[in-house]
This record gives sequence, structure tokens and C-alpha cells, in this order.
Amino acid sequence: MCSTYQMVPTYRSLLANRQVWYQDMPSGIVEPSTAQVVLIWSEKHQYWLLPRGRKDVGESLQQAALREAHEESGYRAELLPLYMPTRAPRTANEQAVTEAIFVSIAPFVDVKAREAGRKNVGGAVVTSWFVAQIPANAVSIPDGRTSDELDFVTHLVPFERAVELLMGQDVSVEAHTELMVIQKAIELWKRTQAITSGELVLDSDHDIGSSRIDRKYWD
Repeated sequence: MCSTYQMVPTYRSLLANRQVWYQDMPSGIVEPSTAQVVLIWSEKHQYWLLPRGRKDVGESLQQAALREAHEESGYRAELLPLYMPTRAPRTANEQAVTEAIFVSIAPFVDVKAREAGRKNVGGAVVTSWFVAQIPANAVSIPDGRTSDELDFVTHLVPFERAVELLMGQDVSVEAHTELMVIQKAIELWKRTQAITSGELVLDSDHDIGSSRIDRKYWD
């Protein structure tokens, strides 16, 4: 389901050096009826990105993902249940899940703090990527953006075009991860549609499935 073991040495270093960490909650927001995804265009940086932001103290991961989705995109979304392979225990009636589809750990450096001569200015960011959905008649009302997000412009983009736009940007780790996650979100959504329509039948033991559908939906 997700790469939860990525960069574990970074986490050990985080504990050993008593550095700080925070949780980042990005969301891939899809409009299922028209097969479109929400992308944010930064006029200032000339860059495409997904809605994301830090989790507040006391929030659940899911609450933070939906709040940040609304603040940055203007859409009030809800988590999209998806059929996906997972080793997490679930009951018989909980086949489609709204868990994160990808989890990563990466280092960060507080540049301003370092320039000010402070010590232990680094840490780690734990990122949980969710998939949310909006209805066909949804309206973007971006009334929760912070001062450094006022240049953001929300776009609904067809799946294939969204991949092209993200692929055409720089090759930084963050950009590569966003591209990978949106591709996985699209694959899982297509797989969920196939299961819902009866074209794909789940394997009751492993939630893998077998039918005419190509195995790319869960590999």
C-alpha cells in the first residue's frame, strides 16, 4: 500500500539528535464523475502542486488532510474510499478504506534558523498522502489561504493532463513524490471503479482480485 519504511535512518537520527519533526498532510482531490484532479498553480513560483500543509496539535491525520485541502484549494472535500491492498486489520464490511495511500519520512532544514546561527535546526517531516473527492457541482471558495498562499490558483485538470503537468516540472524529490502519488491515486481510483462495476472480483483472503483487469491496479 505505501512505503512506510522509507528513510528509517533519518528517524533514528532525529531521535538521537533531539531534533524537531512535524507531520505534513497533502491530498490528491479527484472529481470522480469527470475523472479530473485538483492541482494548485503558484503564480509566484510558476509551479504546480497538490494541496498540503502541517497537522495542527490535536487533529487526526484525516482531519488535517481535509482542512488543508479546503484552505489551499477552496474545495470542501471528503475522503474517497478506495479498494487497495493493505495489511491493516479490517472488518468484513470495511473493504474500501480511507487510509493514507503513501507515507514517507524525509529530512528538512530550517534555513532561517541556521542562518541565525541556531543549533539543531534540522529535523524530519512525516508525510501521509490521502485521496479525497468532490462532487461534480463543487465550487472552489479559497477563503482560508495564508498570506504566502494568496498567489495560488485552483484548477480541475483531467487525470492524464495532471500527470503531464507534474512530470514536466523539476526532478526534486518532492516533485517526484507528488507525481508518483497522483499516479497511484488514479490507479487505485480506476481499480475501485472496476470493483464497484463488478469487472474486478476481490480475493477474499488477500484483497488482490482476479478478472479481466490488468494487474497494474494493485502491483
